[in-house]
Amino acid sequence: MIEIVSRARARHWPRKGSGKLALAGAAAALVIAAALVITQQVLPQNVLRQQIVGQIQRSTGFSVQINGPARLRFFLLPRIVVQSLHVADRSGAIDLEAPEVVGYLRLLPLLVGRFEIGHAVLYRPKLKVDFGRAPVSEGGVVQQALRASSTDNVRLQAPLGKISVVEGEAFIKTKNIPNGISVDTINMQANWPRLSASADFNGQINFRGAPVRLQGWLETPLDILRGSESAAILQIRSPILNLWSSGRFAGGARLQYNGSVSATAPSLRKLAETIGYSFSKHGTFANLDVSCDVDFENGDAAFTNLALHLDGNDYEGNLEIRDVAHTPHFSGTLASDFLDVTPFLIGQPDTALPDGLGDGTPFDLGPLNLADLDLRVSAARLRLYDLEVENAALSLLTKPGLIDLALAEATSNNGLIKGRFALSEKDHVFSLHVSGSGNGIDAQPMVFGGQRPLSGSLNALVELDSSGADVDALARSLSGQAAVSANGGTVAGIDLVPTLVGADSRKPGDRIAVVKGTTSFDHLAFDLTLAHGIATFNSGKITGTNLQIDTMGTIDVGHRHLDISSLAQITETAGKRAQTSPLWLELKGPWSSPGLYRRAAIDLPPKPAHPNDALPQMTTPPPPAEE
Repeated sequence: MIEIVSRARARHWPRKGSGKLALAGAAAALVIAAALVITQQVLPQNVLRQQIVGQIQRSTGFSVQINGPARLRFFLLPRIVVQSLHVADRSGAIDLEAPEVVGYLRLLPLLVGRFEIGHAVLYRPKLKVDFGRAPVSEGGVVQQALRASSTDNVRLQAPLGKISVVEGEAFIKTKNIPNGISVDTINMQANWPRLSASADFNGQINFRGAPVRLQGWLETPLDILRGSESAAILQIRSPILNLWSSGRFAGGARLQYNGSVSATAPSLRKLAETIGYSFSKHGTFANLDVSCDVDFENGDAAFTNLALHLDGNDYEGNLEIRDVAHTPHFSGTLASDFLDVTPFLIGQPDTALPDGLGDGTPFDLGPLNLADLDLRVSAARLRLYDLEVENAALSLLTKPGLIDLALAEATSNNGLIKGRFALSEKDHVFSLHVSGSGNGIDAQPMVFGGQRPLSGSLNALVELDSSGADVDALARSLSGQAAVSANGGTVAGIDLVPTLVGADSRKPGDRIAVVKGTTSFDHLAFDLTLAHGIATFNSGKITGTNLQIDTMGTIDVGHRHLDISSLAQITETAGKRAQTSPLWLELKGPWSSPGLYRRAAIDLPPKPAHPNDALPQMTTPPPPAEE
């Protein structure tokens, strides 16, 4: 019984005490609410503005101007509503205009008569930032903390707060981008509660039509402002780029970052064009996936432990980028087990005109100005369309006005191949150099014009130079040498023996009907000299069973026109006697659809000094890459 009574008393007295406390609390709340309402009604506008201006100036050190009304509101949450706020520094590096700002007040400072904004919301603000100028501050909280010692807890614990931007806009200028970068539809939130604490931000912006989601965290932002380092995490999500990075960021006169990065992008071209770089129109550059370690300092970056996937190719190696903010210079070495360069060359084909290689439009090397590039790429297997190369070593050098691609000796279709392509521009005049050679290459897998017209063991040698202001001029000024020979193969598309037998009854000038099929040969060799865009046959011969063809004439590369004469000799066996029938032919017309005609006999050209199965020696060495 005693225990029961004791419990009853224990419950009874606290209820009375709680009731009294509740009445006292309610009364205090009514008094505070009444005081706030009275304050809201009687506080002069100029006093309220002075309080707001003073806090912003103390926090930032910038000049502040309020051009509209400022009101106190206490319903639900105590807050200040300001119309037409303008904040700027004296140098013009930072300029902010906000049509409406809502500052939510901290309650405890408010009870002692002090306005202290804990969360500011800026509606439709417009921010202009010029990184080419240093901001001038009159000594805000952050600036004072920069000069404070690490033991000055009073300053280090100074409260900052949270800031939100709703439907904002920003215009950013730098020395390298004088026209500026515009960012709109900014909906961001940043939280830095006090100077010694960490900070984080998240939200979304619209950058050149692409929605971009941003999220980040800084362990000690104050250390970065002091020139020291801080741990940092950054995440970007958008339709054009997904990026994640974690590392250490250092501020000061020389910005530094050391950490790891991983990124994916559906199209490297679209990404580059979106952020303001020009890009080659040829190549797909799709499905970028990269991860690496990054060491960035003062505009130079080194990427180590690089794993790169692009256009279905996988690379490993190291890259360096110098002068990232101006004209980036890329250099490095990459290795790949399999490299398909076909996607890099695929693009919108130019319309071929019947009378030439182009329409007279001058070359524009602007797309080659993306960056200076000096790469060394090794591939166990390299593929260009249906041509496959093993153990390939490539070097690629580009800079404004120059592209130089060289393939050191490699294995290709059971043979050896090497070559070089260089194109340069100066004063709107372009210079072209192409050289290459191949020995013992299986020609059957090779594709020309979407077809496989040739099989056999192929040897080839080419060295060409040209200059001009457009495609036609380059084609019409081609000069150099070219030679090709093949053994034990076939030519697809025509069966020469029945074609020539049927042509024997034709008169000179008559067109010869071509018999479809293939022609087998024992040996094929052509040697040409090019001058002013016209290739002249020094010698040309095809030999096979019961067939021999000697060739002379020209190929007009500039106009894609053929004018080739040939003496064909067919050996027919009748009983025990072999009879040879000579027949003169000419192949004339556009090289896409030439006509085969019977022609009158002409004198044979003198036989070449070197044997037909030997390629001429190229004595002109390739020019060195321009510096």
